Amino acid sequence: MPSAKPEGEAGPINVNLFLEHASGAGINTCAGVYGSLGKALANGNPFMLQTQSAKENADLHSLQGVVGMNYRSETGYVGPAAGLVFAAPVGTSCEGQMVRVVPVPETCEATAALLPKGTTPRSPLNGIPVYSLPGGGQAMLMPANPGCVAISIVWSGR
Repeated sequence: MPSAKPEGEAGPINVNLFLEHASGAGINTCAGVYGSLGKALANGNPFMLQTQSAKENADLHSLQGVVGMNYRSETGYVGPAAGLVFAAPVGTSCEGQMVRVVPVPETCEATAALLPKGTTPRSPLNGIPVYSLPGGGQAMLMPANPGCVAISIVWSGR
């Protein structure tokens, strides 16, 4: 049965709340991956986190965090964003995913121009543009008239 860490807990920028939640749940195997992905998701922005993990033998099971944040991008967007961090043990190591969702008031064409240098387009998925990011992640730009929903996806494993 999953347990949730305290709702509405805010993440100070200088503390990795993701690591604190993992540690508090008794998770060692995936603490580093969960913490790294969480740090990438928040990207130095103020956020709130809810973490769910197994109540018993938590280190043997997955954990996930849902995040609400006030997001400020390097390209000038300021506003709400949400995200999910998921990590699970795989043998003696761990793998995880981070997904950040940012509603952007500009069109997807204008938003695509703001993607990092070195971004390359991939085949669209059912008409939704997909891009490979220089750091190994992906971005999807989903039209939401009149704006765009930018979805960032990152995988990590150790």
